[in-house]
Amino acid sequence: MNKNKKILLIILITTLTFLSACNEVSFKDEEANIICIPVNNISSFCKAQHQKVLSQAALNQTLIEEAADFVINEGDLLILDTKAIDPDGDMVSYNFTQPFDSSGAWQTIEGDAGFYVATIFASDELSITTLNVTIYVKKVNHAPIIGIESPAVFKEGEKMILEPLISDEDGDDVVYSVGGWDFGKTYNLGYDVAGEYEVVIIANDGKTKVSKTIQAIIEDVNRPPVLEDLADLEVMEGQRIVVTPVFYDPDGDDVTAEYSEPINSLGEWLTKKGDADSYDAKVTVSDGEDSVTKSFALVVLPSNRAPILEVVEDVVVEETENVKFMPIAYDPEGDRVSTSYSGWMTEDEYETTYDDSGEYIVTITVSDGELETFQHVQVTVLNKNRPPVFVK
Repeated sequence: MNKNKKILLIILITTLTFLSACNEVSFKDEEANIICIPVNNISSFCKAQHQKVLSQAALNQTLIEEAADFVINEGDLLILDTKAIDPDGDMVSYNFTQPFDSSGAWQTIEGDAGFYVATIFASDELSITTLNVTIYVKKVNHAPIIGIESPAVFKEGEKMILEPLISDEDGDDVVYSVGGWDFGKTYNLGYDVAGEYEVVIIANDGKTKVSKTIQAIIEDVNRPPVLEDLADLEVMEGQRIVVTPVFYDPDGDDVTAEYSEPINSLGEWLTKKGDADSYDAKVTVSDGEDSVTKSFALVVLPSNRAPILEVVEDVVVEETENVKFMPIAYDPEGDRVSTSYSGWMTEDEYETTYDDSGEYIVTITVSDGELETFQHVQVTVLNKNRPPVFVK
């Protein structure tokens, strides 16, 4: 190699060393100038070089995506495949400024969004040719994140609310929809929807739409049988009682009925003499899981009831006046009723004398021959003055 070629090679190496100091450029001041990040304090050369690049690329404060030579997304791999031809047929070697590596490749990552200017150097060892390229790296939108447990469990009969926790790293407004079943985001669940479902939740931030499929389980809830109110019953001793409750199961389950004593398992009771009383009877219906009980009054009347004696008012008379009772009595079964008197009077009628002034008790008794009913009546006889009588 002759002396001149050695000098040119030294100049080339020195030039490449200076140029390699020019790193990533970004728009950091209000005027959006491209500022080189210097290496080894050779900022004057680096800044001048990139100002030249800015002029050549016609970049200014109004840089837009369309002005860039390359438009890629964060995370993309960009390889500069520019070819230079040497008219003399010499071998051409290439160098690249940052952010490209020595092979002209740049693997972008998250956070690389922005405008960049890079220089490609083509050399035949004697001469250097440069090519400036601009790159616009677009920020990649972060898809919404859907957070929800699977399976989501609900119960029949309750209000279902499917409300996933959705976040967006970019702070975008996110709307979501629910598909895969007929109940949407919220629904008042009935009692015929138990089962397992695949539910698709779709979140959309206006740029990216994502979905998540979860399992939803609606658990069966048993509804107790329905027993209608029971009417009170009244029978005579010796009569048969038949209880006919009305009941059903809203889920269609089989229902059984049970009765409190003395009613048998068929809901019947044949009363007999001596059963006269009042009973708190109960009916319980069950579907095997839940039960319902209702009560009703059961009155058994005696086969022979005592005669009925209507109220007799107390009597007030004066001496020498007549006292007469005309009680009203009857038998519930229609039996013949007899009436008797005891106490101050033994008959239904009495004519007082001047010696009868005072208060007396008369007992009136009515009987059907087996049972009796009686009442005490007060009789008051007032003193009656007699005028003097001349004696002859």
